[in-house]
Amino acid sequence: MMDETARASYHRGNHVIDGLPPGDRDAVIDHLTTITAEEASGGIGRGEHIMAVYFPIDAVFSVLVELRGGDCYETDSIGREGFVGGELLLGATAASRSVICQIGGRVAQMPVDAFERCLAQIPSFATAVQQALLMQWYRGQQTIACNFAHTPVERCARWTLLTHDAIGRAEFPLRAEYLAMMLGARTSVVTEPMAVLQALGAIRYTGDVVSISSEARLREAACECYTVPVEFRRRLEARKPAFSARRPSSS
Repeated sequence: MMDETARASYHRGNHVIDGLPPGDRDAVIDHLTTITAEEASGGIGRGEHIMAVYFPIDAVFSVLVELRGGDCYETDSIGREGFVGGELLLGATAASRSVICQIGGRVAQMPVDAFERCLAQIPSFATAVQQALLMQWYRGQQTIACNFAHTPVERCARWTLLTHDAIGRAEFPLRAEYLAMMLGARTSVVTEPMAVLQALGAIRYTGDVVSISSEARLREAACECYTVPVEFRRRLEARKPAFSARRPSSS
């Protein structure tokens, strides 16, 4: 659930917001409220009307594909480099996939009407959210290839690095059911690849908590699917001034 009783002003923490020019950033911040998202809850259910857009600060959200038999699989995670509610950019009003909070923490919330006004009135904001959504799509597509091509150990190393990037700290909770959704495996076997990473001296994994011991060893263990999206983001940022902030025509 989202704890909206502990509302606070937004200061910083989400890269989409903080990368805006100072004047534009101040204008966007006027529409943000910082709230707390609790683990295993919050977010948006598939088919639900989107009431707000969420910009994670130190929380992480999982995008889930739900099958008829009840199994769920994670196709992407969204942290401080992105936002939840990207369907709005394409004219949708309901969530196409369920998004839940995987790691609890602070989130900047913006009402949909304010989000749409900022898109129309602040070109740098429109560009920033378009780039963030494009990055999320690219990373999600990379995940599909990764699930076919790489070992559970490589994928766990990649996921751990992505989570570190998403929240900016070297220790975070990791419940077995989330690891199962990420790997597409039974919860009874998903801890095995984490044990391998621990034996390599890359992480410590105890009591459903992961601590990164050596980022260098973790990078060595990870597949290319960690670095490829990072390189894509750099290319996006390099051409940012030329990136079009067009919105779909209403005609």
